[in-house]
Amino acid sequence: GLNLHQIIADNVTKARELKDALTENRIVPYFQPIINLSTRSVTKHEVLARIIMQDGLVRSIYPYLHIAKESNLYPQLTRAIATQSFAIIAEHEGDFSINISIDDIGNKETVALLEQLLEQYESIGKRIIFELLESEAIEEYNEIVEFIAKMRRYGCRIAIDDFGSGYSNFARILNLAIDIIKIDGSLI
Repeated sequence: GLNLHQIIADNVTKARELKDALTENRIVPYFQPIINLSTRSVTKHEVLARIIMQDGLVRSIYPYLHIAKESNLYPQLTRAIATQSFAIIAEHEGDFSINISIDDIGNKETVALLEQLLEQYESIGKRIIFELLESEAIEEYNEIVEFIAKMRRYGCRIAIDDFGSGYSNFARILNLAIDIIKIDGSLI
């Protein structure tokens, strides 16, 4: 019952929208405050990627991620968000978490850019938390170990996001010396 032609047309449209947005610098970071419910104060901000459509409407990047990975635009997307985010973070106080995928960690140019940005904005490394998806962290263990070692040199912290949604291999997670484990809502 799926309309294959419509799905293909939608994917082509999204790929074009994403490519145009990258070219026109319309992929931007938004900073979602994370609130401590006891104190009602902001404990950190989470960096979220947004795409500004040509009509000015701001949308989540989530519906475009699959297309970005398939059309080889994903590394550009990560680099655009990282570059803009670090410049903004350098001008503000507090901690900031940035989601990072195994695709990012496996991309030498992306990791090199992160190291370059951490050197350029040397005072912010201790305020950066890289969040990894649990299932990805388990599958690509050696790459994760190497990435963590590099980021720790700059004072960055590492979090596992959605722990319990994937393999939940406690031994491997503990061996990574993760700073923060965010438990998946399904376990709560």
